[in-house]
Amino acid sequence: MRIFNFRQGLVAALYALATGFTQARPLAADLQAMLVEQQLAGAVVALVDGGSTQALALGRFSTTTGQALQADDRVMVGSVAKTVIALAVLRLVSQDRLALDAPLDSVLPQVKLHNPWAARSPVRVRHLLDMTSGLPDLQLWHLFNPGHTAQQPLVLALRSELGPVTLRTEPGRQFNYSNLGFTLAAMVVEAVTNETYETWIERELLRPLGMADSRLQFRSQADDPRLAWGHLDEGQPWAERPVAVRPATQFATTAPDMLRLMRFLLGDGQLPKRHDGPVDARLPAADVAGPPFIRTELMAALGRPQGTDAARAGLPSGYGLGFYTRDRHGAAGLCHGGSMAGWRAMLCVFRAQQRGFFIAFNSDREDADYGRFDARLVQHLAVATPAVAGMPGDVATHAAWSGWYVPAPGRLEVLALTDRLFGLWRLQLQPGQATLQEGFAPARPLHPAGALYRQADRVQPTLALLRGDDGQPRLAGAHIQLRRVNPWAQAALWALAATGLLSALLLLPLAAWRWRTLGAAQAAQRLPAAAGLVLLLLALAAWVGRGWQSLGAPGPVAWAVTLGSLAPAAGSLLQVWRALRQRPPGAWLDLAVALGVLGLCALLAAYGLWPVRPDRL
Repeated sequence: MRIFNFRQGLVAALYALATGFTQARPLAADLQAMLVEQQLAGAVVALVDGGSTQALALGRFSTTTGQALQADDRVMVGSVAKTVIALAVLRLVSQDRLALDAPLDSVLPQVKLHNPWAARSPVRVRHLLDMTSGLPDLQLWHLFNPGHTAQQPLVLALRSELGPVTLRTEPGRQFNYSNLGFTLAAMVVEAVTNETYETWIERELLRPLGMADSRLQFRSQADDPRLAWGHLDEGQPWAERPVAVRPATQFATTAPDMLRLMRFLLGDGQLPKRHDGPVDARLPAADVAGPPFIRTELMAALGRPQGTDAARAGLPSGYGLGFYTRDRHGAAGLCHGGSMAGWRAMLCVFRAQQRGFFIAFNSDREDADYGRFDARLVQHLAVATPAVAGMPGDVATHAAWSGWYVPAPGRLEVLALTDRLFGLWRLQLQPGQATLQEGFAPARPLHPAGALYRQADRVQPTLALLRGDDGQPRLAGAHIQLRRVNPWAQAALWALAATGLLSALLLLPLAAWRWRTLGAAQAAQRLPAAAGLVLLLLALAAWVGRGWQSLGAPGPVAWAVTLGSLAPAAGSLLQVWRALRQRPPGAWLDLAVALGVLGLCALLAAYGLWPVRPDRL
């Protein structure tokens, strides 16, 4: 929960009062006031409302120069790039150059994946665009490695030297966010066209759509004076940098170009004849001709999940062909958000109302409430709709699903243990009461809608009750699947983690006490685990000291962290052996602490976190 900051609130109120009389539209004044309140550098906004369009620019291009942001300045949009990659693949499908359901290995035979379900569920091209391939998501080294270059081969994101990438879930069964999947989708484009994906998409997709100011090619602010600066938490300017999964996150565009894209997305796949003039209205039907640029049935399938367990259960929201069906602020539309260091963005189109918005911020603050901007734009466009009426459900018959749940799996493999320990959800289904609670957040009331459930603040059903292949209860939301856990097993896991952490924390104070009472030589002999912990802490300090931009970089510091992570375990084994063999006074405490550290190492190893490999996290 964010705490109200009186100074920020007063500044925002005074700014709104001062500008409210000068802004031509109340929307601009509201957005500017929120920018000041949230301490964001600037934003560009694009709005489509039937036959009218509008582009706005608010705030600063750079906090260093104080230069004003302009509507035609380029901005980075992070994962909104995935929508562009998806449309490029759909363009190839519409040209009959690619089959959407083609097995991936028929297009990219050089890509080796470990798919335990390959016999019945091969990975298909469609799965990449639906995020149902089962591929893992980002690792630290994909982003935080200064060694990445702007033109490096996309296949390097797979780290083939580490062996085939293992799928986390059966292809097609459930949504699992994956930047790696869209990197493979760009590789599909390159395999079919025999060109770099950037070159082909810019020429064959963006230019026909009239998006001449948009680019996938990497250009830093030093090379592109129209590219606004990103900004971090404290307002520090941040320049664009290469990453290993660039197709999933690297796209620079302008508000006018996003107006053109939204107008296309609100149509049926036809390409307007004229696209180079001012963006001020949708073209009439007489100005379109020829076959659809993207097939009508593909356009109709945007945002619609296909074949997942949740979709088969009747859940309407989900992810399909590069778009979420997003249900927020009383409106359900086709949306895609984006975030990267220095930037945040959101694109939403509401096809039934022929309206849409795009907003991109050149600030990435962890404590900012970006959802307030989305809510204000939804309100401005008047696209909110009544909640979908459903047949009443019998909550009593679903009582067997009540209990505690954890993500299955969570988004990032490196956070699997964190999800298991702290990512708890609680479902309560009783006559007259149905709630879903995430962690310590307030419980969300649920309304039954037949066999599904709808959160009180949503317009469509948001939760489906499923059973896994093992027959155990599962829950599926639009973008997450949960499995039920035994409370006693969860308590045992917590106890193991807490005991191990407490033991590690006690090592150094215990070593200091032994040093004082027994002398340095005997203290070192009785507590070798403490020396191992010191080595690990020194290696971690060197690792973190390089800066977060280099956390995933290989090299001597990464190797030192790996060796350092082995040291406490090796010291603990020696400590156990000496305590059991020599049995000096107080040996039980030395033994307990060593066993606790070994238990913690075993727990980390079970989740792939020990020994620590920074270049593989």
